[in-house]
Amino acid sequence: MLSEAGSFNKAKNGEPQRWLKDFIKNHEPTDECQFFPFPHSGRPRVHVGGGKYEMVTRIILSAVERMPKRGEEACHAPVICNDGTCINPGHLRWGTTSENHQDKILDGTHSRGAKNKKTKLTEAQVLEIVRRSLDGETAEEVGQGIGISRYAIHDIMRGRSWSWLTGIKRGEAPRTRGGSAHGMSKLTEYQVLEIVRRCQSGESRSSVARDFKVRPATVGDIMRGSTWGKVTGL
Repeated sequence: MLSEAGSFNKAKNGEPQRWLKDFIKNHEPTDECQFFPFPHSGRPRVHVGGGKYEMVTRIILSAVERMPKRGEEACHAPVICNDGTCINPGHLRWGTTSENHQDKILDGTHSRGAKNKKTKLTEAQVLEIVRRSLDGETAEEVGQGIGISRYAIHDIMRGRSWSWLTGIKRGEAPRTRGGSAHGMSKLTEYQVLEIVRRCQSGESRSSVARDFKVRPATVGDIMRGSTWGKVTGL
């Protein structure tokens, strides 16, 4: 008999493994959520030998469906079930981490963006940050107006955070309305091309960086094509 969610039986040595084996062997299809009846924190795991533990949902899917492909994890089918502790094989499927996140968005169980209790921003504020940055305001100006640091602005405009909302890809700084990099950048496209020309002429990166008041690492990123690649062609 399966326990209700949050109701557990005290586990004896080897009992969880024996219970799981019997569950897989004798399981009958049902639309109801089913739960692992032994104490666990978060999603249930069992000891599989050698000091290793495995997710119960992974073991069940491997037995009743197929072995996972590389990069796949046990996901709860969207709409059908959004209880992360449910082990009903009919509520589970294999999927990538990205697909699992998309399932959470569909179910409304995701914790990103404004739903994350740790966040200080709303979706509307993030889009406002992008708009103002693209209009040429500096990260300091935008950050002061909203009450966050310039580093948080940088993360948004570099695609390190909120990229699912803004569409900004990590490492690809968007252009301002006038064509130069957005407001957080210290360089114009002309300056970037001049940096490339001088470096290719044999000047040291530290010398070029000093003249343009940027770090040598910034010059290195430009010359490797890590930044401004669409301008330099590197």
